[in-house]
Amino acid sequence: MKTHHLLPVLAALTLLPCGAQSTNTPQKGRGQEARQNHIDRREANLEKRIDQGVAKGKLTSEQAASLEGKLDQIKHGEAQALQNDGKITRKEGRELNREANQLSHAVRQAKHPSKRK
Repeated sequence: MKTHHLLPVLAALTLLPCGAQSTNTPQKGRGQEARQNHIDRREANLEKRIDQGVAKGKLTSEQAASLEGKLDQIKHGEAQALQNDGKITRKEGRELNREANQLSHAVRQAKHPSKRK
């Protein structure tokens, strides 16, 4: 088989995957799913930072207990949002993210009290 006969076949094969990906219809639930995953990652990261602070002696057990209590409040808020309608709305996600930001700042301040920002 000559190479000039292969060119159209190769061109068609390279274009097939591109055509399959170029749909403009948004996938339902993708935004909500992304919010859920983001919140779960934030919670896991905050928990890890608190545990590391205790392990390295930068947080007392009382500080860790207080911070973990705030983390439990965020987890409870997430559970409430999911219990209401089975999903986290954009508004609920923003509120949970705001609370996670505040807790992240509190963890940083507790671990590094001399650094002010």
